[in-house]
Amino acid sequence: MSNKKLVSLASLRQDLKSGDLVFFQGLASDSMLIRSLTGGIWSHCAMIIKGDDIGCTEHDLLLFESSVTPGRDIGESGKDSTEKAGVMLVDFDSRMQDYAQSKEYSMFGIRQLDTESAQKASTGELKTFALNRNVRDSVYPAEQQVATEHFIARDLDNSQFNNQVLAKIQSEIKVDAIKKLTESDLKLIISKAIETVHDNLDSTTHNKFSHRHTTPSHYFCSELVADALMHMEVMEMGNAAGYSPGDLSDEEDSPLDASYFEVIHIPGDLG
Repeated sequence: MSNKKLVSLASLRQDLKSGDLVFFQGLASDSMLIRSLTGGIWSHCAMIIKGDDIGCTEHDLLLFESSVTPGRDIGESGKDSTEKAGVMLVDFDSRMQDYAQSKEYSMFGIRQLDTESAQKASTGELKTFALNRNVRDSVYPAEQQVATEHFIARDLDNSQFNNQVLAKIQSEIKVDAIKKLTESDLKLIISKAIETVHDNLDSTTHNKFSHRHTTPSHYFCSELVADALMHMEVMEMGNAAGYSPGDLSDEEDSPLDASYFEVIHIPGDLG
């Protein structure tokens, strides 16, 4: 991390655009669990959306995220509605200040679309996705569900599962934080997660995976961002549940490396 550029958010703000990504390094126990389950230094991520790009002109910049921390999700009129957790579109400046003041995160990062990718990105599809009521009504899943779906999605092969794959998943998610689960509990969580993954996949078009959005479901933070990027055609269609915050950053090889600049680190106080 020492070789990363450390800047203030104010110095970047005027250059932010739809599709840029924000990464968060959390301090709470649930953030530590997510980092333990998925690897990497980031425990949360979100997408920046310009208000003009989705018809929400009352807001210059918005943050599109799925979080357990309640925020003021904007209504269809573009005005703030009541607080909620799960998937939300919130005012960017207010949300970042709230995060900084809460001391919930020790560090932030911004990854920006390069010029060519930004020009090609489909903001119309992003608008349709981000304003979809069923998407916005989706909740943030429990940590165990995040774990199982994350590993199931990574091992997903034509939606076929065998005992060897299930044993591998079962072994991977037995981290300290959830070792107290009984064998029957673990099997139930895995079976429910597999069922959810199957229910949320639509392979009717050229065997490409994407969430169905006919009913509210649930989204892990990077799952939501990955699905949004797929709708923008910045990233190839695939199983969004298989991506962690670190996968979308530049910690290792990322499917976004050809379209994004490196992550620029911002101090936790946003000063």
